[in-house]
Amino acid sequence: MHKINLTEVKKYSIYIIIYNYVYNINESKTMKISKIVLNKMKRVYAVCSIDIHGKTHFLAAPGGHGKCLLFSPPDWDVSTAWLGPGGTMGLVPIPDRKNTLIAIQEFFPIYKSENAGIYYAEVPDNKKDLWNFNRIIDLPFVHRCNIVNIDKSPYLIASTLCGGKRFIEDWSKPGAVYVGKLPDYSSDKCLLSPILEGIYCFVISRAS
Repeated sequence: MHKINLTEVKKYSIYIIIYNYVYNINESKTMKISKIVLNKMKRVYAVCSIDIHGKTHFLAAPGGHGKCLLFSPPDWDVSTAWLGPGGTMGLVPIPDRKNTLIAIQEFFPIYKSENAGIYYAEVPDNKKDLWNFNRIIDLPFVHRCNIVNIDKSPYLIASTLCGGKRFIEDWSKPGAVYVGKLPDYSSDKCLLSPILEGIYCFVISRAS
């Protein structure tokens, strides 16, 4: 079995690790690992798999400014899903809604996230076109989100890292967790209500 040396992984690269089981004459299992460099992306942060027209694809987007890339097996063709704005903290496919997902955008380093929000993305009919990508809610400092089904309807759950900042190390304003029903279309807005407030982020500084 080949052992992966993580120090070999280059910064700012997108890799796919393919695992295959190979059987020898004695029927014992060995693992064959291939590492393929798919693309280069500065500050690549969020990745996900998504089913598009019945086939599995993969998305990768940066934490900084930049576009989201779509990777299509088996040849790993690369195309652009959307051009930006970037600051992508999460990519979450929407269950039971084909060819759609939500994405956190504009959470830029370091904590430049006053204009952060959540977008609704839809795969276009023409695969050569950019995705339909619309902002459905403004939510400053939103850092994580997910989708849950409640009474067979998808609801968006989102959490903010804080309530605002005057400077980088300012943690005086607490974050919160919000929930709201996901709109039926990417052109509609999402209304969120807080369900858990007063969440503080404590940062422990280490002496140099």
